[in-house]
Amino acid sequence: MKAFRISGRFRMGRAWDALRAYAEALKHSPGDEGIQRHILELQAAKVDDSGIFQELFGIKGIGKARAKALIDAGFKTAEDFAKATAKDLMSVKGITRKLADDLLEHFRASLAEAR
Repeated sequence: MKAFRISGRFRMGRAWDALRAYAEALKHSPGDEGIQRHILELQAAKVDDSGIFQELFGIKGIGKARAKALIDAGFKTAEDFAKATAKDLMSVKGITRKLADDLLEHFRASLAEAR
């Protein structure tokens, strides 16, 4: 039952919460290979903090909590942001219409420059 709740956290896009929960579960069952496998899978899927996090921090109004919420919601690359709609971004907790528009403008412009 506990593993179901933990894996549910991952499906809802809360990978960091799931990782912490699995780490706690591993303390209680250190030899559990299933828990160890889930931890390795989550760590492999974890986003590089220095990349997209740093770029998000450069956008006014985006702090650690909003950056984390966006990444947890599946926006992990500049391309993810550029392909999104304002409505997609506003579905993330803490993202207002203004922030969504700013994010779209930033990432679309940065991709256009790169081409």
